[in-house]
Amino acid sequence: MTFNEAIENYGTDKPDLRYDMQLIDVIDIFANSTNEIFSSIASDLKTNRIKAIKVTG
Repeated sequence: MTFNEAIENYGTDKPDLRYDMQLIDVIDIFANSTNEIFSSIASDLKTNRIKAIKVTG
């Protein structure tokens, strides 16, 4: 795994691969949000990102 892949997918250069806790892009969810903070970030898709960790149990 390259440095850029690690940062893009895990947010760190030393990911703990024992757990599949990859970051996923959720900017499209917030693009139409009524929350002004998130919708303003999501309005510029080229420079901004909103990522989250999907946790299932």
